[in-house]
Amino acid sequence: MAVFLQLPKPLGFQFGQFATAGAYGTPIVAVLIGETVGRYLNDWIMNVCIRRNKGVFEAESRLWTCYIAVLLYICGFVVIGAGFQDQLSVGSVIMGWGIAEVATMVNTVAVCE
Repeated sequence: MAVFLQLPKPLGFQFGQFATAGAYGTPIVAVLIGETVGRYLNDWIMNVCIRRNKGVFEAESRLWTCYIAVLLYICGFVVIGAGFQDQLSVGSVIMGWGIAEVATMVNTVAVCE
């Protein structure tokens, strides 16, 4: 990530050291958002699946949260890839990176909870 952010303008975004360090705040914020969203989303999906199965918990019910995380992965990686390839705004790179990190945390919460 730092290589693409610090390369000169035709290839990268020509960030300095402080701007690159500031961009690395994105995963920190994304982890907090992903943990919060993942926890409550997983609990809600569990309650719906348990109600649908008449009170029986099945471990496979956690897969629904993983499916949502896969959609977030795809969205995040497409946005970050387009941001790097087409030299879009820095905001697209930050948002794509954040969405991909949120997907990682939602998936982790679904598997480990």
